[in-house]
Amino acid sequence: GEGGGVRLGKELADFLTINTSYQLFRTEISDVATEASADLKAEEGRSAVSVAGLSVSADRRNSRFDPTSGLYVFTSGDLAGGVLGADENFYRLQGGAIAFAPHGGGMFVFESRLRAGIVNEYDNTSDVPIFERFFAGGSNTVRGFRERRVGPIDPSTNDPIGGEAMLVGTLEEVLTIIKDERGRSILRGSAFLSPYCASKGGVV
Repeated sequence: GEGGGVRLGKELADFLTINTSYQLFRTEISDVATEASADLKAEEGRSAVSVAGLSVSADRRNSRFDPTSGLYVFTSGDLAGGVLGADENFYRLQGGAIAFAPHGGGMFVFESRLRAGIVNEYDNTSDVPIFERFFAGGSNTVRGFRERRVGPIDPSTNDPIGGEAMLVGTLEEVLTIIKDERGRSILRGSAFLSPYCASKGGVV
């Protein structure tokens, strides 16, 4: 694929940020293996995507790099196609929050995370492109699973095909084992629980 984009942001207050973005890119999928999923085969050929986005975040954490208390909340929306042109027409809405609560004299931090999203096609687009769907698995979403291996799969090939709706939450207890001279974590241990739901064709 090829393309480009621009992103502009403004800090409205010391904790509130708004970002706008625009991307225009073209993808080309060819030589798809016969054993690939039907969703990937359906994407074979060229397509162009023109997408504009808006996001707002509020950050009340005590640190952006090693937070031990506070709250981070974000929401975003993307619109592709329609008045923006190109081949694919879809919209995507996401939101989430991360909360940090210290206890045990600062050695322990309880982290709770929640993230939800939905992406859906409109107009003459028959399905959300597979590369614009939600995939989960790995340390950034559902820990303990391989990247992209949690969620809807093709029943005949067992390949991940992504979800059009997503809800993931994480509860984690973090123990700081070693700190540096500034009190930042160098070595940490944790125990976590990560329930996850995804849907191929609708809201969870």
